[in-house]
Amino acid sequence: MTLSCLFILSFVVQAQLKQNAISNAIHDAEKTVQQFKTIRAYYTNNVIKTVLQSQDVRPTIDYKDSPKTIILPATMIYELSQY
Repeated sequence: MTLSCLFILSFVVQAQLKQNAISNAIHDAEKTVQQFKTIRAYYTNNVIKTVLQSQDVRPTIDYKDSPKTIILPATMIYELSQY
């Protein structure tokens, strides 16, 4: 009887640990997404809006090899997510 209870308990504990790991991973992923959204909003509101008022610099996807350009918010988030 004791062995049966230990056997069943081990499966219950294992299933609970797996569920906790999944829940933690989902929570962490949602936090990361929210952080990226916050960064993108900040960049858009504080950098892109200022740049658009200037005629000298423009936002673009091809910013690396183009003088007088800066990275677009979506491109920035995509590149940050690669790290």
